[in-house]
Amino acid sequence: MALGLRASPPVVLLLLSLLGLAAAGKLLVVWVDGSPWFTMREGLDLLQQKGHEVVVVVPEVTLHVKPLKNFVMKVYPVPFTKEEMDKAFQAFFHITFEEGPFLERYFKVFEAVKRFTDFAFSSCRHLLQNKELISYLEESKFDAILTDPAIPCGVILAEHLSLPSVYFLRGIPCGFDFEATQCPNPPSYVPQGFSQFTDHMTFSQRVKNLLFEIPNVFLCDFAFQPYSKLASEFLQRELIPAGMALGLRASPPVVLLLLSLLGLAAAGKLLVVWVDGSPWFTMREGLDLLQQKGHEVVVVVPEVTLHVKPLKNFVMKVYPVPFTKEEMDKAFQAFFHITFEEGPFLERYFKVFEAVKRFTDFAFSSCRHLLQNKELISYLEESKFDAILTDPAIPCGVILAEHLSLPSVYFLRGIPCGFDFEATQCPNPPSYVPQGFSQFTDHMTFSQRVKNLLFEIPNVFLCDFAFQPYSKLASEFLQRE
Repeated sequence: MALGLRASPPVVLLLLSLLGLAAAGKLLVVWVDGSPWFTMREGLDLLQQKGHEVVVVVPEVTLHVKPLKNFVMKVYPVPFTKEEMDKAFQAFFHITFEEGPFLERYFKVFEAVKRFTDFAFSSCRHLLQNKELISYLEESKFDAILTDPAIPCGVILAEHLSLPSVYFLRGIPCGFDFEATQCPNPPSYVPQGFSQFTDHMTFSQRVKNLLFEIPNVFLCDFAFQPYSKLASEFLQRELIPAGMALGLRASPPVVLLLLSLLGLAAAGKLLVVWVDGSPWFTMREGLDLLQQKGHEVVVVVPEVTLHVKPLKNFVMKVYPVPFTKEEMDKAFQAFFHITFEEGPFLERYFKVFEAVKRFTDFAFSSCRHLLQNKELISYLEESKFDAILTDPAIPCGVILAEHLSLPSVYFLRGIPCGFDFEATQCPNPPSYVPQGFSQFTDHMTFSQRVKNLLFEIPNVFLCDFAFQPYSKLASEFLQRE
């Protein structure tokens, strides 16, 4: 339920006692070649300047990775030459961006990727079979591993060494980033990489965009399947393909199944659980576009809101609540004013604490009266929605999604109480990542870093009183703990 710890003085004292425990770490970098190396190199230089010890594991033959004085370089032999690798890469680079018939380009890319990935797999195999180097890595007690999952060698090593991983990549191969995060990725709206399409496609472009995805069935198979066997041998246990970001095994039935789905696209029935305040304006734009595409949109909203007005294009389901518009406006204005006012650090926080408490009472009351409205809940159960759109800052939509067994789409830049970082395992150190409304950047002085850490402490209280009531409400409504 996105609940925080129960606030208490010992918790605060524990957090304050950790202020002096920050220390540099020991980082293992498993080579990422090609253009990603230049981006990673900048990050490694900054980490080294902060006092971190950086060890880079790299094959003796690479495209761009050169010996570096600032880092410990662990180089291991591979059975191919620099000239052979350069030739394969140039062919891959040229074919990727050349113009020509759609299918012809794909078959060329298929062959070029196959040749190029053979070098990467050979490098990985010789790393994992290098007993002396693996022994060194096991004894070095690293704190984390930095790698690129496009070449799963670092992923395998992280599993073997039981290390947390940081990925330098815009996405996970084969669409497993979308699958893991449950993010929507419909080919009718999201253009494939290298397709040269935008998010405004014609019908023929949408069909091509879907076809663009089909070769991934083959590409993921031959690019990553060999790593599955290699990982099983190295880790001495069987691995399921999804654990290695592997694709389906390509076969004619699979391709026919994908092609048969071309005519099955249809508009859906969407449930929107109210999101009030400024987020509503963003969501409203998206809802208008969905309605234009033929989707049926049903908005559930309390009779008293800040900005949600009756809309002709959508079905509006309004339910009663026990407070007035004037009371809600007064609480919101107080919250808005206090959030952005200047003043002493702690004084601002206590004011925010009180303002948030008053404002969240309205949200909780609205949610409780929605879930206790048997007539409205019965209507929602019978309506057979396809998905729910909501804002998890107010967990009412999350509770309804669980009750109705519906997939959710969240309209929010993050999940309250830092659960987005926890769920995705993304690093969120307060020494580097500025807290919301702190007005700090990612370049902070020491005193700002200390303040940034202190900025996080009230979340122990805020998450407790803001979300704890929803836990009991959800248990009663869902009839389970």
